[in-house]
Amino acid sequence: MKLLFMTLFFALVGCSTAGKQLKNYETDGKKLRELITQKSATTAEITKLSQSLIDQAIPLLNDFSKKKPECKPVLDFIIKNAGPMQNISLSKIERDFHDGEALPKSADHCYNAKELIVHPATVVILAKKPLNKKSREKMLAEIDEVLAHLDLYNEDN
Repeated sequence: MKLLFMTLFFALVGCSTAGKQLKNYETDGKKLRELITQKSATTAEITKLSQSLIDQAIPLLNDFSKKKPECKPVLDFIIKNAGPMQNISLSKIERDFHDGEALPKSADHCYNAKELIVHPATVVILAKKPLNKKSREKMLAEIDEVLAHLDLYNEDN
């Protein structure tokens, strides 16, 4: 279901300006992935690029909300909390935003678009601790999940 929704999400935003915004998101997501793998990368650099992805996701979620108004409450909630969620614990972002315990009730297909913000926000949280092999692997897993959705979209178009 999640995969189907993400494909639908990217198909809906894949036109015009949103398509360019999505391509920029993908490009910066790949840059972030590469940055995380570099031992010389600093937490400040990783945080800055992660926050850029969050900023880029906001107009994509707004556009999606216009096309799927039933999703507006949950996506507005995610957008409103994009800043604060970067300052919570890893366990809280997992529970409240990844698992959705803090999210407003909505149709199932509305929850998955949140990943464009939640995954980079999780990287910001992970970057607040010293970089080591384990933290980098966790960051890569977060970004790989977002990029996998984008790759599937590109394969379908």
